[in-house]
Amino acid sequence: MKKILKDNKKEIILYTFLFLVMFIKHIFAKTGTGDDAWFLNYSQLGIKNFTILRMETWTSRNIIEAFLILFVKNGKWLWTIIDSLMFVLIAYDIYKIVLSKKHNYYMLGCIIFIISFFPFRMLNQAGWYATTINYIWPLALGFYVLSFIPRTYQGEKLSVFQKETVILSTLFSSNQEQMCLLIIGFLGLYLIYMFIKKQKIPTIFYVILVMAVCMLIYQLMSPGNANRKVTEIALYYPEFKYFSLIDKSYIAVMSTICTGLLTCPLIIYFFNLSLGYLIYQNKGNKKEFILLVVFCLINLIIRISGKIPLLSTINCFFVRYTETIKTINYLNLSSYIIILYFAIFTMFCFYLIYKYVSLKRFYIVGIILIAALCSRLVMGASASIFASNTRTFINSYFLIIIAGLFCLTSKKKIGKGVE
Repeated sequence: MKKILKDNKKEIILYTFLFLVMFIKHIFAKTGTGDDAWFLNYSQLGIKNFTILRMETWTSRNIIEAFLILFVKNGKWLWTIIDSLMFVLIAYDIYKIVLSKKHNYYMLGCIIFIISFFPFRMLNQAGWYATTINYIWPLALGFYVLSFIPRTYQGEKLSVFQKETVILSTLFSSNQEQMCLLIIGFLGLYLIYMFIKKQKIPTIFYVILVMAVCMLIYQLMSPGNANRKVTEIALYYPEFKYFSLIDKSYIAVMSTICTGLLTCPLIIYFFNLSLGYLIYQNKGNKKEFILLVVFCLINLIIRISGKIPLLSTINCFFVRYTETIKTINYLNLSSYIIILYFAIFTMFCFYLIYKYVSLKRFYIVGIILIAALCSRLVMGASASIFASNTRTFINSYFLIIIAGLFCLTSKKKIGKGVE
């Protein structure tokens, strides 16, 4: 134990700093609002009766909600401590995903800096307990599970304790639909890659995949989810039942692009900064750097357009797709301009990544960015796509952070060299 503490002294100090930052933020969080009050009231039913009620009428997130009513009943301090630790776990997960077995205290400091300035108020959209336990906890535990993909690839062996924590983490995190799909997607691709390369696959990964697939089947067959869909359409989005699959896809794409560009600028700018670093590190073309700056300025203008009267027209183009879309007009030119801009910006980002990192890392970053986009696009199947607000972007934001960190840790590319 003393050796572990000595070897990881700097990391422990940084993780402790993050814990204290998040702990202080939690102290000033006003709990008992939003859905928290509802859960507190229904917690009187007890976990068993409450779970049966929710299984039949509203949701398949029964494991998550069992913890939710447990914590909402036991006061703020227990939640404050555990939730602060979850943010520390997220930092640890990202550090292990990006660097595996290496030590880079500057990179860990960068991760902690980003998480410290993550828009914390976003986590109060449905009440502090409800939002964090439904989104932050599955994210932290899901990333913990996924962190063992690069770690085992680099030769790390899982201890019995790690296998047990991975199974428990999979059980909890996959109970949230977005994270369940991410685990299946990333793990499925990894198993296919290992199979093609004819490399040995740890048995624990088959267990994780089976657990996640079973959870997905349960979510698809849950009577609570079916009843919830009917209720949400009636309450939030009556027009939703008349939309075709193409219509819902259109809504998902437009709301994802517009809401993404109008919110959480820190993460977008961080990713742009990581691309700028790639150009600088490789002494790239100045025209590419200038073009990247132009895109950053355009993104900034879009972000602040609602606060400047002269830019109100631009703001209107984007805001209309962040609110409930009652009718769809495919002849509206503004939507195609927005999609075209996003497509050009995305292709430019992929071009820079392809040019300045190894082919293997390009595939890794590309898959992560596609997963970040798809994690939000799946909300197009839900009538609560607008009612859920920006909390459905949480997984996407942290995936973009990971993609940016992979760019920052990329070694200088030499021709088609492999890192």
